[in-house]
Amino acid sequence: MSEICLQWSPEHGPRRKLTITPTDSGWAKIAAVWDGSQWHETSYDLIQAPTISAPDHADENPTPRILETLIEQINHTWDSDTPQVLAFDSPNPIVIAARDEILRSYSARSTCWQPIEKPALEPLIRDHGLPSVTPLAETPYSRSQLERGEPNGR
Repeated sequence: MSEICLQWSPEHGPRRKLTITPTDSGWAKIAAVWDGSQWHETSYDLIQAPTISAPDHADENPTPRILETLIEQINHTWDSDTPQVLAFDSPNPIVIAARDEILRSYSARSTCWQPIEKPALEPLIRDHGLPSVTPLAETPYSRSQLERGEPNGR
């Protein structure tokens, strides 16, 4: 028997993966979470005699969307009539905009926009799942909120 992999997107949170793989001493069950760029192992357990049952299903694209691709989709849209942002589904929506290819974040708890680097998005992805590419007008925020002030009083 070869490796078996199950992937799913929960209602809230990042994409998940469960892999059952043969080892020298039996089988291993490996759980992982997608951070927008790669899978991160969350648990590894040795198991015995797994059985799997599922209807025929072929997923043509088992690799989740990549954060880099999502960022590229919002780059160069800020000056358009319909700027695109990354929107995290959370109780206090968090949006990420790209102005001059510099990422900035804003949420209901913000007093002004904050710069954000790609590595800082990974904890957000682990908590809320991958963001969606959304027109800014479909979020609770406005262009002026994402342009207001300078972070850290600059």
